Amino acid sequence: MSSVYIKPIYSGVFLKLDDGERQSLLSRFGRLHPTAHLHHLTIKFRPQWDEVRALPLGQEVKLKVIGQLDTDEVQVFVIDPDSLPCECANEVPHITVTTASGVPPLYSNDALKNNGWCAVDEFFVTGHVGASLSDGSILRDKEWMVEG
Repeated sequence: MSSVYIKPIYSGVFLKLDDGERQSLLSRFGRLHPTAHLHHLTIKFRPQWDEVRALPLGQEVKLKVIGQLDTDEVQVFVIDPDSLPCECANEVPHITVTTASGVPPLYSNDALKNNGWCAVDEFFVTGHVGASLSDGSILRDKEWMVEG
């Protein structure tokens, strides 16, 4: 008998965008690269379960977009850290919007570090606090968590 251990891959704020809202944002700023993400803001990569339990899972959050970075590899929205429900492990809180073919969204961290970013007219995107799990699901509520 084998046991399955599900672990958190990353915690984040998962955007609450329908297809129309997503396309509107991509059109507003221009879709620079073929791979669209515009899915979440990472709070922490590979958190421990106790760190996930400490999050306000399910809480709705209005993320304040204050900047943008466009490079040959990535397109990124920069988020005001004061609009986050908790501390972000990334030096610059952000949402990866698009990436060039073969470029992982993780590259956004290096691009921001190496290039900086430009301010934009502020706007908000809404999401919910959760955690992406190793089984492919997203944990959005503490009621589903098992102590242990």
